[in-house]
Amino acid sequence: MAPKSFPYYQVSAFTADPLAGNPAAIAFIDRELAQDYDRLLNLSGTLNQPMGVFVYPSATPSNDPKVARFGVRFVSPMGETKLCGHGTLAASGVMFERGVVPPEVEVIEFETYLAGTIHGRRKDNGWYEIQLEAAELADVTEDERAKIISTLGAAFGREVKVNALKKGTQTHAAYLLIELDVNEDLHGSKVKAEAFDGTGFSINVVTTDSPDGSEAFVSRMFSPNLLGVTGGEDHVCGSAHCLLVPYWYAKKELSGIVDATQVSARGGNLKVSLQDGRTSLQGQTATFIGGNLFA
Repeated sequence: MAPKSFPYYQVSAFTADPLAGNPAAIAFIDRELAQDYDRLLNLSGTLNQPMGVFVYPSATPSNDPKVARFGVRFVSPMGETKLCGHGTLAASGVMFERGVVPPEVEVIEFETYLAGTIHGRRKDNGWYEIQLEAAELADVTEDERAKIISTLGAAFGREVKVNALKKGTQTHAAYLLIELDVNEDLHGSKVKAEAFDGTGFSINVVTTDSPDGSEAFVSRMFSPNLLGVTGGEDHVCGSAHCLLVPYWYAKKELSGIVDATQVSARGGNLKVSLQDGRTSLQGQTATFIGGNLFA
């Protein structure tokens, strides 16, 4: 049987520059292909982007003309994930910009395969918004602390000053938040991402206060087991802000919308806020490639 043709885009999220931010492969497929996980995994491996976002028609379309509903699966070359913040933002941007949804649509509902529904909204001046569940944070144990401190020395190649260690709970139990002193120069540090295998957490979020006051905080995220395509560091991680936002809002008594920066090599800029237990993430998107894939 001849392969089918599906619209495909490569989109960078949390940036206006297609060569910055976090790229995602966005493919608009049918429901039949959406059920074939092995095929999606092969496609994602071939596309070789940090995340493959496979969007397909919902079995229960919305009756509201201002709301468009789609199914979505997030499949990276390493396997399927429950959700992907940058992938959802990238999909939202290209769907609003490229006429995938009618102009009267204000909200896109993404029915994820494993984690409920995420909403994508169009904001002003080419910005888009998604909302994710804010994490509840807990202190690490003394045994965990000793392991993490040792890992940080190996990762940074030096002793670093640690201000706080927190871990996520419940749905964020795989997440670790590490606040370093601002003088550690998170942006300029060369970090061995593979060393973070030693923390015992899959997703390691390292953060400091803003070095120059131009944003509320800066961060990097390391996950050597999940991010083989990018060498173990996420260019810009949306879900990391499910920990970062409640942590910094509590510590600095923040309110309203504030700026945040992910200081990886590609980098990314976000506007974030905390509302009723939800983390709001706003960002821009930039399309780099558009065409069709055949599968």
